[in-house]
Amino acid sequence: MFPVLSLSGSVFPLEMMPGFLQAFARILPPYYVNEGLRASVVFVHNMTALHNCATIGPLAVVVFVVGRMTTKWEEGT
Repeated sequence: MFPVLSLSGSVFPLEMMPGFLQAFARILPPYYVNEGLRASVVFVHNMTALHNCATIGPLAVVVFVVGRMTTKWEEGT
């Protein structure tokens, strides 16, 4: 998890990374969470924050549904 967070801009700014890592970071879901929080808290660009939320929202739903389908819950014995 730490490599994903560090590559997504949580730990190190993307501007300091090489171009290929910047392109890879824009694929990672925490990138959109970071950019949305930065847009709403620091820059007060609420539409940008909503755009990032709309980008990450469907992915969260897909991950939840796949996790629900692949996890089998059993009653304790």
